[in-house]
Amino acid sequence: MSFLVWNYQGLGNPWIVKGLRDLIPVNSPLLVFLVGTKCSLSQIETLKRRLDLFGCCVEPRGRSGGLMLLWQKSIEVQLQSFSSFHIDVSIRLDESLGWWRFSRVYGEPDKGKRVGFWNLIVGYILNRLDLGYVPETIMNLLN
Repeated sequence: MSFLVWNYQGLGNPWIVKGLRDLIPVNSPLLVFLVGTKCSLSQIETLKRRLDLFGCCVEPRGRSGGLMLLWQKSIEVQLQSFSSFHIDVSIRLDESLGWWRFSRVYGEPDKGKRVGFWNLIVGYILNRLDLGYVPETIMNLLN
């Protein structure tokens, strides 16, 4: 089972798009999480079609941010929640296996808001642990 997490820095750059299109067939990741997509929904839909993957996204705020989670069509994914800074899904690889959570967080770029952001994340994690979700995967990408 493999995952790709990449600070993409904008889907508008053709070299970056080519790099991703070359990387995915070679590594066949089940899930691809991209941060910093900086693109419109139409650009995202085009990329999903070219890569032949399912996915969901959070549009950027102005000229920064943007998150995208892509997945192979062979797995089942249910979106649980999202914001400008996170995507949280439940995943089932096979009917014989249970559901598990895949949560990805991209840090608040505004230094003045980071304490509040981290308080929200800690509360979110504690709520999830109280509910007994296992295995839990949390990855933090900081600016």
